[in-house]
Amino acid sequence: MFGWAKQLWKLFRGERGIEIFGNIIETDEQPDLIPDGTLVLVMGGTSPKWLKFSCPCGCGAIHSLPLMSNRRPHWQVTYENNGTISVYPSVDVAAPGCGAHFWIKRSKVVWAELKPNRSIRKKKSGLR
Repeated sequence: MFGWAKQLWKLFRGERGIEIFGNIIETDEQPDLIPDGTLVLVMGGTSPKWLKFSCPCGCGAIHSLPLMSNRRPHWQVTYENNGTISVYPSVDVAAPGCGAHFWIKRSKVVWAELKPNRSIRKKKSGLR
């Protein structure tokens, strides 16, 4: 089954993968393994350089969001008062086998609504 069709079927059946990132880890080294439900902030000194996590849709992809403003595109992380993080802008994955579009707000996954006439498009997403 095509990746986008699989995602559409999961959404139709109400299967969304994980809904919350329960663990936040800060490290100076690139992680070899990222458990589901974990956000990994790869630090460069005192500043976060990358945010890495396994896709909450359950496709198995590992996403790496650059947090450095000299990268295009780049994301911003906000540390919330309750020990969670929020990420801006949304994460819109156009990778084979995926198609997830979501925000991370207070370490929770907020899924974008699937638009009936939204086509799965191929684009450079900046995700690795």
